[in-house]
Amino acid sequence: MKLDDAVAAALAHPLVVGAVPSAEHPGMITLTLLTGEDIICNPELAEPDPGESAAEALVRFHASLDKLLVTVQTHLDEEYDLDDAIPLVRSADYFTRDDAGPAMTFPLTDYVGVGLAIDLPTAVMPVGEEKLLGDSTEEAINRAARAVLNLRDMTKQFALAPVVTDNSILVVNATEGNDSAWFADLQTMEAALAQMEQLTDSEWAVVPASREDLFLMDTGTLHWPEFLDVLESVHGSHKEVCPLPHVQADHAWREWIPPAGHPAERRLTRLRADIHAQQHAAQRERLQMEGPFPSSMLQIERSGRWETLAVTSDGVTSIPRTDLVVFFREGDTEPLGVSLGDALVLCPHLFSLHEGTFPPRLLVQPPSDDDREALNENRVQWGTRA
Repeated sequence: MKLDDAVAAALAHPLVVGAVPSAEHPGMITLTLLTGEDIICNPELAEPDPGESAAEALVRFHASLDKLLVTVQTHLDEEYDLDDAIPLVRSADYFTRDDAGPAMTFPLTDYVGVGLAIDLPTAVMPVGEEKLLGDSTEEAINRAARAVLNLRDMTKQFALAPVVTDNSILVVNATEGNDSAWFADLQTMEAALAQMEQLTDSEWAVVPASREDLFLMDTGTLHWPEFLDVLESVHGSHKEVCPLPHVQADHAWREWIPPAGHPAERRLTRLRADIHAQQHAAQRERLQMEGPFPSSMLQIERSGRWETLAVTSDGVTSIPRTDLVVFFREGDTEPLGVSLGDALVLCPHLFSLHEGTFPPRLLVQPPSDDDREALNENRVQWGTRA
């Protein structure tokens, strides 16, 4: 949405007397309230969601402003104890788009992070970086653990509601407007997954689709087509977290990838590639300002499955953690492409972590002739997939 349109939508609210593009926060708008305070607002809140009319979007935007105004006034009137905070689960770009924005405690996946928030009567107020500047690593971990306990304490009952008639897709119904916070409670999620898997004798996954909707699903459900409709509609909306299935391994989240031939394989891997590429596109804009060349995340379809791809330069390159990596060399008649997993095993000395990046990236050194010979043993055949 154009900033001018968001400004006009904000000015239509009875308590907003001024709205201009923010000079301090590019891409945001500054609203002046009837009470005289200035607040920063994300213009994406005014953008219609898929299938939503302009009128419906305006009503929703004004409802969001109502909550924001109450939150701001409450925050001005009271001081809150950070020991009362609860988890704030959001996409990676939510935490990295603004240096003075909400603080991330730690990553839950490569594309989902968790911060802290204060649960107010009408809204959830993120805790900013400035509130946590003096925290040590140990203090940050303790705050995150305490936030999960607070989430449990404030919830009368952790409930699951069916989304489809055969109960193969469920939605968490525990914390109004902030059910994604439960994605940070790995212990509760692990117990819920284990219970469902015991009941059905099948694999279950958790989908942190949006700020409001956290789904549990049987990966063998017959309702993949309509559920993918839902997940694809969430992607790109301002409420999106990460509308992809996740499972637990070694007490951590990892994305669930459908096996070859699975009925959801093509659409789900395409959605995964789109989500990852969108996150890295936003990150790449910031990385282009300094440091080694940041490679884009590209997408390619092979044998009914979408995969992500990065291309190195002739110098040190910063690449996303893609499915495939192409080692560029001028004059090559065919690009040397290898799965990133194979490349890390065959030539680990070429790779190092790109510190301070989220989603995480790798720094890649140009391979020698000997390295190329080793990598060539596992060269990708572009028309097929192993």
